[in-house]
Amino acid sequence: MLYAAMLHAAARLDAGGELTELEASLVGTMTQVLPEEEARELGRVYEEETSAPGAPQLFPDSLTRRPVTKGYTSEDLMADLAAFQDEIAAQPNVNIIDLDAPEGGEGDSDAFVQAMSDYGYGATLVTASGHQDAWESRSLIPFRLVPSKMYCVNEDNHEISGSDEIYWALAAGADGGEKKSSVTRTYGDVDRGETHILDMDHILYDGPVDKVLACNIECWEADEGVSDQLVPSLTGISNRLKGLADDLGNLPGKGNQYTSMYMAGASAIADLIASIIGWLADDFVAERTIEFDRAAMAALEAAPGREMSLDFTQQGGKIRQRLTLRAGPPLPAPKISNGWPGLRGTAFTTDIGAACPRPGHSSDLYLFKGDSYVRYALNAERITSGPATISNGWPGLRGTPFTTGIDAACLRPGSSTELYLFKGDSYVRYDTAGERIVHRNTIAAGWPGLSASTFKNGIHAAANVLPGRSDVWLFRGNMYLRYDIATERITSGPHLISHGFAGLKSTPFEAGIDAGASVVPGNAHAVWLFKGDAYYRYPVW
Repeated sequence: MLYAAMLHAAARLDAGGELTELEASLVGTMTQVLPEEEARELGRVYEEETSAPGAPQLFPDSLTRRPVTKGYTSEDLMADLAAFQDEIAAQPNVNIIDLDAPEGGEGDSDAFVQAMSDYGYGATLVTASGHQDAWESRSLIPFRLVPSKMYCVNEDNHEISGSDEIYWALAAGADGGEKKSSVTRTYGDVDRGETHILDMDHILYDGPVDKVLACNIECWEADEGVSDQLVPSLTGISNRLKGLADDLGNLPGKGNQYTSMYMAGASAIADLIASIIGWLADDFVAERTIEFDRAAMAALEAAPGREMSLDFTQQGGKIRQRLTLRAGPPLPAPKISNGWPGLRGTAFTTDIGAACPRPGHSSDLYLFKGDSYVRYALNAERITSGPATISNGWPGLRGTPFTTGIDAACLRPGSSTELYLFKGDSYVRYDTAGERIVHRNTIAAGWPGLSASTFKNGIHAAANVLPGRSDVWLFRGNMYLRYDIATERITSGPHLISHGFAGLKSTPFEAGIDAGASVVPGNAHAVWLFKGDAYYRYPVW
């Protein structure tokens, strides 16, 4: 239905017609994937084929009999969904998950999974029969939904001793709320029977909702890499998801009167997205649109951390991945005393002031607190030097304020012996091999790209972005930025920590970071972040 509406809109664009708001949104999504001339050509073909005498009726009459001079509006869409809602809701690739039913949210039926494989997409309405009183309130529901893990039911390469590489495309939009889209990193070495925990920065939706949250999740295999057109297409998809949520949310009365309409809307947009995906690369596994009604969100809000599983099956069943979604606030950060056992019994299980990898070493980390420090071996999980005072272990700092405490530290890119140490509005470049200060200055003078920002007054935490790169993350209060030491300029920010490190939103870490360091050994795409007695190993890409 929406696919036909998109082609009708493309025909009207080609004919020079003034597009309706819905049509402009659909054409915008189309031209984020295809050149405009190709979109116009598809519109011309659609118009010719649907207007030809005796043409097969592949789309609703309300569209095929609509002259190119007449636009198609959101009101027309709602009318068509109402007319076809029972027929669409009866399709085998459309289902309802009742969170309050026995085993609600525990998985999909085999029949639905097979139908999703046959159709190439699935559409799901999530509700909660025991929370229908949620419809009586009109206050917005704060709702957070994240993909937490995936389980490989079947892989593409299991017969040739290979592994799959899987990534996920996420999009969502809510009535009375926001829209969001993103692509996860690629998870390699995915083998049948394995569970992979997903990075904490992958967020499907985090914001207010009134009646409807519409989501789309796509599972992709990374054989040919990530399509350059995928991210732009997700922007258009999130716009359409929010448009659908707004239209469904504006229906009069309570949403539980419109179960079939909600299901029809989910199916219509899933079919549209399947068509868009067909224009992209051929590594597609499966996609499904999921709508959460107000009752479902109330049920999930009442049980923070509750999970539900969704299957994604490629046509032919070659690949089948099971994605788990978790609702509610982020899980509490692990305690330093639990994750860093070698620090137990020392003062370093709380309030670490600065952290930095040991230059030239693959597994050692320096941790600073007050006037003391330790050298910690992550592979052996033990202290290899200290606790000792900074003045004893770092003789080149004697006679400077740096012996009383370090605010932040990071490696000097390109050097196997030097690092930067920050305190107040000053810093030093320190050679650990020669045990001496190579250079000392104010931050404003030595880091000129920071001279117009508050970061010149002090840096609270720092972490190198990636090995071999010249940029670092710098944190101050609830803000962060990315700074290129080679070019002496800010390349991103300042931003709120909750903006750029989305997984830290609604945690104490969004208010500020005590210490940070790039992860060693062997992980070039994560940083350690410390706050109070807790820490995160946070993915960065």
